[in-house]
Amino acid sequence: MMKLRWGVALVLLSLVVGPLDPVAGQSTENARPIATFHAYLIDENTPTTVLLDGTPSIDPDGTLVSYQWLFGDGTTGSGAEVEHTYPGRGEFAVTLVVIDDRGASHMTSRTIDLNELKQRDETSWNTADSLPRAPAPVGNTVGARAPEFTLPTLDGDSAKLSTYLGKLIVLDFWFQTCSACISTLPHLEEIHAQYNAQGLVIIVVVLDRDPSGPEEFFASGEYADFVVVHEHDASRPTRTAYGVKGTPHTFLIDRSGVIRFSGRPNHLTPQLIAKWV
Repeated sequence: MMKLRWGVALVLLSLVVGPLDPVAGQSTENARPIATFHAYLIDENTPTTVLLDGTPSIDPDGTLVSYQWLFGDGTTGSGAEVEHTYPGRGEFAVTLVVIDDRGASHMTSRTIDLNELKQRDETSWNTADSLPRAPAPVGNTVGARAPEFTLPTLDGDSAKLSTYLGKLIVLDFWFQTCSACISTLPHLEEIHAQYNAQGLVIIVVVLDRDPSGPEEFFASGEYADFVVVHEHDASRPTRTAYGVKGTPHTFLIDRSGVIRFSGRPNHLTPQLIAKWV
């Protein structure tokens, strides 16, 4: 396997798959693929040799034809599943780029720690088998595709749900006047701290009519890594689309945009999240 510096490796991949843009090749006629992968220890006796499994990646309306890897140690590879031996134990930033049969591509990156990897249990729950192979219908129940929205952020920008496709999303509907909403924020922060390196994003939808109070609350910096948006329309179309009756109400949305959990945030456990990481 050819040794390459990172800069050269990125150039090589750009020649193979085109620009490494998360939405490269996306069009209204071709849904973009979603890249995701798992990393496993091959054998306890060879702690630096890992299996990188890109088969959980999906193409909602076609077929994946290419899997390109940057292993994080200056080398590259290709294939849906690849074995790779690292020069030593430690952390490595792994990147996977997938391309579908119509040229659309998607890239995901994650840091893996060889000291924490486990061997794959072939009898355990299989993420790849659980991901949708065709677009799920849009809805607000588990198994449905999460409704799209674009909402203003409290800092004057805007956030669109589909921008975060390819990441694991925790979507929380929230009122500042709701004491339970405030008391469950530390739980969401713990989840974020545990899984943000694997691409988990927390999006908080503020439902207070006056956003000035929540803006001051979140400006304190305690939850600075959250994406905080405001449902400014008095008719609450986003809340209605998600069927939210009471708060706090939290959804877990997988990397392909499908709802995997709906309920109280304190019922969203690390064990549940781990199934979709």
